[in-house]
Amino acid sequence: MKVIVAEHFGICFGVRDAIAQAQALAREAPLTILGELVHNPIVREQLRAQGVLEKASDDAPQFSAS
Repeated sequence: MKVIVAEHFGICFGVRDAIAQAQALAREAPLTILGELVHNPIVREQLRAQGVLEKASDDAPQFSAS
């Protein structure tokens, strides 16, 4: 099997910007986000260390459209 590694790889600009936004907001006050901002466990741990708390989507408040 031949494995070809991409010459350029990383995260897309949208994820990069979302991480930067979460970091900036967490510097001002504790921040809770709904679900995973990114799947990378190392980045998620770094965000937790910076005050970003993840909540599962089933922890979200339920709203009715009435």
